[in-house]
Amino acid sequence: MTETSNLPLDENLYHLSPEQKDFFQKTTGIRDGEELKKHILAIQKKAYAVSMLPAFTYALVSSSSPLSPPRSTLIPASGSSRISGSDKYPVYRLKLMEAFRLTVTELEGYNKLLKLARERRGAIFVDIGCCFGNVARKAVLDGFPVENIVASDLNPEFWEFGHELFKTTLETFPVPFIAGDIFNPNHLDLAPLLTQSPTEPRPDLSSLTSLNPLRGHVSAIHAADFFHLFTEEKQVELARKFAGLLSPEPGSIIFGNQLALTEKGWLEENASGSGWKLFCHCPDSWKELWDGIVFPKGTVKVEASLFDIEIMAKNAQGVANDAPSTSLKTSKMTKRTRKVGVTGKYGTASILRPRVTDSVKRQAVGIWKCSACRKVIAGGAWTVSTTAAATVRSTIRRLREITEA
Repeated sequence: MTETSNLPLDENLYHLSPEQKDFFQKTTGIRDGEELKKHILAIQKKAYAVSMLPAFTYALVSSSSPLSPPRSTLIPASGSSRISGSDKYPVYRLKLMEAFRLTVTELEGYNKLLKLARERRGAIFVDIGCCFGNVARKAVLDGFPVENIVASDLNPEFWEFGHELFKTTLETFPVPFIAGDIFNPNHLDLAPLLTQSPTEPRPDLSSLTSLNPLRGHVSAIHAADFFHLFTEEKQVELARKFAGLLSPEPGSIIFGNQLALTEKGWLEENASGSGWKLFCHCPDSWKELWDGIVFPKGTVKVEASLFDIEIMAKNAQGVANDAPSTSLKTSKMTKRTRKVGVTGKYGTASILRPRVTDSVKRQAVGIWKCSACRKVIAGGAWTVSTTAAATVRSTIRRLREITEA
């Protein structure tokens, strides 16, 4: 295995917001800030070393469990479906500490997940592409029943790193983990959409060996940071597979965040030397994917919004700069340009029947009124929330986190 002491990692990229720091302190039991930092960086080195091995460069954002099959039995994740260069993106996320960020709480879908826990008895939550299990652990911390959660990913070693990171075992954190290639029908097959609850009883989650027995029983699915690793056609297949898992009960949800553009197309990153190339949707194409291609038109509500992310660049000596870089480009732009209009992640929520209508209506240009609460608010000319407003909110949030850190 690669010597972790020689890995090109930069501990200066370590940063936890107050909320993230509180989460890791509670889940690891480590209260001292410096000790916590050393612990997280040690796990990062181990995970980065594994991700750099040839056998694992195809891993889907990654994760796993002690009960998963040994590495030699795992089959590469549909390599022909992956975009050339996309295998470098998960490695890049580990290097920039992105796999340790706790951004799920910023998504409205996460609030809906916790609401399902309160209002739907036995609601099942599946976290696909779970990496170290941060989202599942945060959900448990916020009140979601641990016995109703299932985690899945391709790489078993990262789930084990999660147990090491959070100092847990199968006994102290008994969430079932299922390792598998999402494109392998033995792990998750395409299934027709259900209009009624399945006749089969709810499966025993602790005895699952694949996701297939869960079809129609899942109330919430979290899927983040991996759609863009695949071609547009394979993203459609992924979406249809997830839709087949979802319960037909109103309020069932699929949520997460993916890299996105203002117009769907190719995204390349060259400034840092990572060289990953990804296919990204825009909010409109993302909505069309779920409402019309995957689900019959008008039977689901899809929410998608853009917000900026920071991409760290390298200087001439190969050291990461402190300032964020916008040195990204899409294939639609000229080869000389090194600037992207808006690049970011967007939260998504797909809510099944009945279709929910928006209670906020436009009264005049930039003026909106909510019929439910009767409040009048300022917004965009044609939409309540605009990309510029989202950018401002994101900037304010980042500045607040830096101030409070």
